[in-house]
Amino acid sequence: MSEWIFLPFVALFNFIAWVFITLLQPPLLLISPALFHYIAPVILVICLIVYLVRQVKLEGGVFLLRNLEEILAFPFLAAIGYLVFMQVYFRYVLNDPIVWAEEITLLCFHWAVFVGAALAYKHGEKLAMETFVGHFSENLQRRIYTIAEVLIFLTLLLLLYQGIQVAILEWTYPSSALEFPQTYQSASFPVGMTLMLIHSGRQLLGLITGKAELGHRSSPAV
Repeated sequence: MSEWIFLPFVALFNFIAWVFITLLQPPLLLISPALFHYIAPVILVICLIVYLVRQVKLEGGVFLLRNLEEILAFPFLAAIGYLVFMQVYFRYVLNDPIVWAEEITLLCFHWAVFVGAALAYKHGEKLAMETFVGHFSENLQRRIYTIAEVLIFLTLLLLLYQGIQVAILEWTYPSSALEFPQTYQSASFPVGMTLMLIHSGRQLLGLITGKAELGHRSSPAV
């Protein structure tokens, strides 16, 4: 009797499969694979370069330094979305899955995560419980935040050292599909820690000199 419960779902899935195979797949087959392999990536890269050149002309070279994390994170996020879409097209439309797509997507994901963590840290987006500390005087709050930032800075230094050690070690370990050194992926960790160290050092200097804001800073840019 329990099998009857699944009959509507089976019928629905069969109908969706029929619609895809009969109506959607034939026109999609007309799209050349070269569009995904060569044309679309080149167009995306050109758009990014044009945007960066225009912003540098408007704001100067300082734009690249001020928005370094955004510039680094965006291509990896865009590549993840593009590779996932391309893999779905090749797997379900052309029945020819790309063996290296998952590997490159994972590499881009690692870089997006750790560069994105540095981007969040730059805008003050870190976990904090301020209900208790917020009742103290401003002077005591500044001391507490300074001590916390020193601990964060030292932790980031330790993580940076360990990340560099792992990245060096994984140079002799090739990836499964493209056989490039796993260092290309694991290097994202020490790079992210380096960027976070820079922002932590700036925050620590601001706390010591009294120029940094106290508490959690929320930014709509993140």
